[in-house]
Amino acid sequence: MCNRHVLFISAGMLRPKKTDHPLARLHLYLNYGLLGLASSLNDKGYDVRLTHGQFIPPSEVVRSLTRRGWLNTEFPIFLSIPSSYAIAWSKEFCRLVKEEVHDLKIVVGGRWVIGTDGPWIKSLIPEIDLVVYGTAERRVEDLLYQDRWSSLSFVSSSSTSVPEAFINNLPDLNYQILDNCDSYQPSIEVSRGCGMGCSFCAEKDVALTQIESPNRIISKIIKCQEQYNSVDIRPYFEASYFRPSHKWATEFATLYRRHDLDIKWRCESRVDALSPGTLEALAGAGLKIIDLGLESASSRQLRAMNKTTSPGTYLKRASTFLNECRKVGVWVKVNILMYPGEGLDSLGETREWLSTHAECIKGLSVGPLVIYRFDKSRKYLDSLTALGAALVGGDSLDKEGFANLHLSRAIDHETAEHLSTEICQDFMTDEDYFDLKGFSYLPRGYSFKQFQEVLSLVNHSTLPFKISLPFTTVLPKQ
Repeated sequence: MCNRHVLFISAGMLRPKKTDHPLARLHLYLNYGLLGLASSLNDKGYDVRLTHGQFIPPSEVVRSLTRRGWLNTEFPIFLSIPSSYAIAWSKEFCRLVKEEVHDLKIVVGGRWVIGTDGPWIKSLIPEIDLVVYGTAERRVEDLLYQDRWSSLSFVSSSSTSVPEAFINNLPDLNYQILDNCDSYQPSIEVSRGCGMGCSFCAEKDVALTQIESPNRIISKIIKCQEQYNSVDIRPYFEASYFRPSHKWATEFATLYRRHDLDIKWRCESRVDALSPGTLEALAGAGLKIIDLGLESASSRQLRAMNKTTSPGTYLKRASTFLNECRKVGVWVKVNILMYPGEGLDSLGETREWLSTHAECIKGLSVGPLVIYRFDKSRKYLDSLTALGAALVGGDSLDKEGFANLHLSRAIDHETAEHLSTEICQDFMTDEDYFDLKGFSYLPRGYSFKQFQEVLSLVNHSTLPFKISLPFTTVLPKQ
């Protein structure tokens, strides 16, 4: 007899996106969008379970789900593919699920992977029964019932292609339905979209929604503390473009103090999003880390990626912003994107600019552009070719959903990966890296001592940071 629980799975990866070593496999990435869908069904009275594949082999995940009886359900299971790097894991997982329970239906979503190309993802994963496009908060309950699928819009079985409108209030997340929830730092979604037009961005044409009110954010923080039964949480304020007004920031800071909160939190933003006064107010209300999308300090590259039409002004703002962050005690992790047309000259400009601001930078994330299949038109690919780029592997976009690039004649893909590691090592120590990763992505409570023990098993030359205190590395047996 089947049970009536609803199972959500966030697809894992067979190996880390970058260098594969034990440290990379410790990272936990919360699929907060999927948790939002699961939470909304839980609020409607359904018995909901959510688990993440992480870097666990699909065979182990399926065995665990079978042992716990979670595959024994009359409802479809929901599989979210949050990254193109998770497609290979998803293929194996779906095959094993159907072998275990042949008539179990699998509903798949992943708007930044699939786009609206259901036939493509089903050609890679034939076990999929339905592909859902875009967001699904308004449709998630209907997706439970197969007899409703034919009437739904914006799914692989429908002829209508009208996207679901964003909901007015972003979901409250229920961490109690999340498997192994105590290991994850929470997320608080504060807005969606961006719309700033950067050529590489999935949300370049998606309009920025209104930010959630300070009252709602404070309420969500307090609920998180109650669910975790702990005041020691470090939420990520999820927004592709975190751009609160000064009024919002001061109101949030007032409420933060009124409720005697003492949490630290993190966000992602641009150099031109937060005024000094706004930044100061947020720092006084717990803001500790900003992931800053600088991308480059080369005027040529900034124009090429459509980051700004006025690179001089942009970099002056970035300089002011970094210094303001240092003044108010906010750590900045700077994101650098190596873009087609990159040469040693343009990369040298960026490295020099970073060196000038080294005292303001806690850490770096550096990497070459990766092309993803779902939204890259032939026109865009042609524009990258015109800049000097070339695909690594001509059929990887269709077979894997992503493709690496040779950026230029001067910097091929292998060189770009090497330079990325080298630049990070120039600016970040193991302590910096631990502070940043431990804040958000390593398991909660993970200690620096445990971190160092893992480092002893890793080839240090492959790490994106330098070791502050030398110790003996024990390389794994070949």
